[in-house]
Amino acid sequence: MSAVEEKRSSKTRFDYKATMATAQTLYDKVLTGPALIEHESRVSVLRGCEFFDDLASAELNTLASFVELRAFRAGERVFVEGDSATWMAFVVEGKFSITKQGTSQQPISVTREFKSRILGEMALLDGENRSATCTTATVAKLIVMSSAEFDRMSNTLPGLALKVLRNIAKLVSRRLRVASGMLVEAAS
Repeated sequence: MSAVEEKRSSKTRFDYKATMATAQTLYDKVLTGPALIEHESRVSVLRGCEFFDDLASAELNTLASFVELRAFRAGERVFVEGDSATWMAFVVEGKFSITKQGTSQQPISVTREFKSRILGEMALLDGENRSATCTTATVAKLIVMSSAEFDRMSNTLPGLALKVLRNIAKLVSRRLRVASGMLVEAAS
């Protein structure tokens, strides 16, 4: 190698190293401190949720950028029947009471939700107002995905969005089967 080529080669290596050092510095600034802890916390929570068992680790890491964690006290309303819906949630911990207004204007208990279930998925999928009221029965934590974030994921990562949507469809299908069975029993 000539002296000129060697000098050019060492300069290229130097530039590469400098570029990598700059990239590492930027990475450290962006993904350390509270931002990294929050992201890792979301990934950890997603990993512990049965709803996402079929997602690979890299998919969970990506999904974490589309969700946020929310905590609720016991007795707190999560959403109210008739409200506009802009998000759905995956239950991390806690118990929830789901009620609907009856004809006598008294709330009727529809179901109780718990870990690894989802809340608000109907409104997220069909864009209609909330079909029921959800109140926490205990201290609770939710993984929340807004309609806007679900749309963003659908546009940028359709494969991941399809997996999440397929899991939602499976759960809605199970609920429909249970409801159909209950209707048949009530009619008998």
